[in-house]
Amino acid sequence: MPGVMPLFGTKQSYADFYWKCRSMAGNQHFKSSLCPDAWVLSWNVNGEERRWKKSFKRQALKERDVEHFRGVYDTLKAMRKTEPYPLVFIVKPQKDTYLSRGMHLARLDSKHVKDRSALLRWIQSHVVDKSCDKKWDDIRCARRRVTFQLYVQRPATVHGRKFDMRFWVLFTSLDPLRVYVMRHAYPKVATKKYAGLADLQDQCEHIRLLLDPSCNESVAQFLRPYPDGYPKSTGSPIFFEALDFWKRHASRDELGKSSWVAKESYWQSTVWPSLERAFTSVAMLARDSLLAAARDAPAPAGGAPAHRRFALLSPDLAVDDEGAAFIEEINTNGMIMGTNERGGGYNDLFHDDDYLRGFLRIVGADGFPRRGNYSARLDSEIAAWCARRRGGARGGCAPELVDELERTVHEEAHAGKHWYRLYPPLPCHKRHGHVCDVDDDGKWWPEQHRVTREMRKAMRERDLDEAVRAFVRDVDTEAIHGEPMVPGHARWYPRIYNGLYAP
Repeated sequence: MPGVMPLFGTKQSYADFYWKCRSMAGNQHFKSSLCPDAWVLSWNVNGEERRWKKSFKRQALKERDVEHFRGVYDTLKAMRKTEPYPLVFIVKPQKDTYLSRGMHLARLDSKHVKDRSALLRWIQSHVVDKSCDKKWDDIRCARRRVTFQLYVQRPATVHGRKFDMRFWVLFTSLDPLRVYVMRHAYPKVATKKYAGLADLQDQCEHIRLLLDPSCNESVAQFLRPYPDGYPKSTGSPIFFEALDFWKRHASRDELGKSSWVAKESYWQSTVWPSLERAFTSVAMLARDSLLAAARDAPAPAGGAPAHRRFALLSPDLAVDDEGAAFIEEINTNGMIMGTNERGGGYNDLFHDDDYLRGFLRIVGADGFPRRGNYSARLDSEIAAWCARRRGGARGGCAPELVDELERTVHEEAHAGKHWYRLYPPLPCHKRHGHVCDVDDDGKWWPEQHRVTREMRKAMRERDLDEAVRAFVRDVDTEAIHGEPMVPGHARWYPRIYNGLYAP
């Protein structure tokens, strides 16, 4: 899927998308409905830092070196009326950031936005970690182009420790758009307890998560706070038991006890649908650009047969203490994949319970082996639907459409229990026995993000998009292949933990 790397896989592109959304919202652009609230203030700096002997030769920044500088200044100045200052930003080098190298925090006080010159001086002073003045590190302190990103200052915590989450999102097609997501995320928890913003220099509290060697003497030291094991998934009761959410709202009756059952229920009904909206919106917003990149891609060399492309992305998100989600970045190579062995290191934190095999089956790597079990019924349903839709026989649907309808059902049938289709959404059919929520756009599962007509219009829904979406809405595809098709966050067994039962 050409074009995924430059559009999704850099910190620079994150800031580009942020300002694209800002400009559309300001102009009442029809695509603004695809800009998720989960996007946080970010901007790129094309700074230059050169090593000169054992110190730095620094060239003064100019306004043109800070992308969207006027917009950044106006935004920060306006935030003085709505946000408690000081603000904190993460400074992220755009390359070579493995294990958070080169990343650091920068505190912005109101005095730094008294005028544009003050803001420019502040940005220049934080392009490179201040520790680089004293100690040279080829990776941490090399010449940098960086992204400034607003720090989530009231994060939800796990055992009092800041965390973010790594997700997997799978694009199987651009035209028509089909996107899958794994039902849970991997929590990446810091080593040290979160003590607020008093000490921004302790990166083991704020930035360096998991088994960063600069923060942990051993795996045993890192795992010590987790008597029942590290929370390997956001689908585990261990994660919710350790999750510190509503500290400022402990008096709420329904959440007053803050049990893992109550927190899981809130996560399922509120937090997860907001994540669905964020991922769906970004996919729909980027689709035009991705299609253009795919059209410009070179044909297979040497007369090789045509092939289908897919993209497996791994976004990172943070959640604040109210349960609001914020996209931090969308990686194309930010994998966290464990094994079923217990050999120490990441193997003790994350296990691959057929997640990789699941996504390979969705894209048809093994040829959709179950297709023979339902192919006759699938052919019959497609023929009947095409006859109703076109007022004629199956020939009323073009061969390209028939191929996409078949592939959509094949992907569903092989998605397994860990993945589900995010777009087009999984419809709620009466046969499931659930009370479906109904609005102008159709029938929905109760705990599911709604994709509105406005969003589809903003994406520029194409004929194939409309046809595939209509087919899965009109035809109970689950009844064709027999595999449960339910959206939502995973709920891992055991369902009894610390004496509490969750239905």
